[in-house]
Amino acid sequence: MARFFEDYVIDIKESVYKACWMLYRNNRIVVVVDEGRYVGVITFKEMSNSFMQPELTLNELVNRKGVFVYDDAPYNSAKIIFSDYQSIRDIPVIDNNKNVLDVLSRERVFWKHYYANAALPRMEYAYCIYNAAFEAKALGYKSISVLEFGVAGGNGLISCEFHAKEVEKLFGVKIEIYGFDSGVGLPNDNMGYKDMIHIWPGGSYKMNREKLENRLERAKLIIGRIEETAKDFVDNYNHAPIGCILVDVDRYSSTVPIMKMIEGNDESFLPRVQMYFDDVIDGYEFQGENLAIKEFNERNEYLKISPERGYLSTDYKKKIKMCHRFKHKKYNLQTMMFDGIELNQNDMEIHLACFSL
Repeated sequence: MARFFEDYVIDIKESVYKACWMLYRNNRIVVVVDEGRYVGVITFKEMSNSFMQPELTLNELVNRKGVFVYDDAPYNSAKIIFSDYQSIRDIPVIDNNKNVLDVLSRERVFWKHYYANAALPRMEYAYCIYNAAFEAKALGYKSISVLEFGVAGGNGLISCEFHAKEVEKLFGVKIEIYGFDSGVGLPNDNMGYKDMIHIWPGGSYKMNREKLENRLERAKLIIGRIEETAKDFVDNYNHAPIGCILVDVDRYSSTVPIMKMIEGNDESFLPRVQMYFDDVIDGYEFQGENLAIKEFNERNEYLKISPERGYLSTDYKKKIKMCHRFKHKKYNLQTMMFDGIELNQNDMEIHLACFSL
């Protein structure tokens, strides 16, 4: 069983209180197993019964008629169930021995639909990962790397895994995921006003590394000061070309090393790198992540992050930017084709949908 399932799967011998905690934590579903074998599910509907009858055990509470699908064609089977029953949000996937293999959500099964309607969780992550994979496929890359700087509790990294799994199915491009964090929260040493310490004081956003690693399915944690780990990653890791960088480090001093990493050799990157900056804030153009971006653009002639400032819109794209590597040998190659084959109308509509939302 994947470690990610710790958020969703509970043994029937556990307490109702633990099941309740898990349900409210993931806000989705709890899958009940007996010695690893599927028994049934608990949703908020079943859990409400425990409030009226607190003496109920998990064995008595579980809905043994809860729907599930087998692993031979889980997506096709789930699509039918989701279409017929609008109230169902998640469906367990089991094998012939009733081992739980996965939990399919409505968003995963209809990922392209939710993407086109900008309705996915952490839509900004979905957008960046999707467009990085699209460009990689068009330019003939077999794999890319997605980097998140500033992991903290790990919800962003979990979202990367969620979106990467579905994007890989769409494009056939393998996606490696790396999460960078000091592991101890924001440092107490700082650069004063540039680091906006009135908003982000030292010690904030500490990580429980063991707990997070138990939740991750494929992402790799890179722990240490970003000044050291960012440089070491490009120089010493055998990583796929970087196509997407998600920045959530809050401070100017933590963003600068990321900018320096981007100034590395072109072979380590796609010609256009999708970027998301969580902490570019209106009114702070000369501080924080904004200042690091501004300085990066000033010192590089053929590397530019655009737009330098945020969009005027207030939707999820407001903090999304793109790093252009104008000297990259593939920068001027056609990206509206996959391996010389023009995209069909449906694929192109899906690809362009978010530009008009």
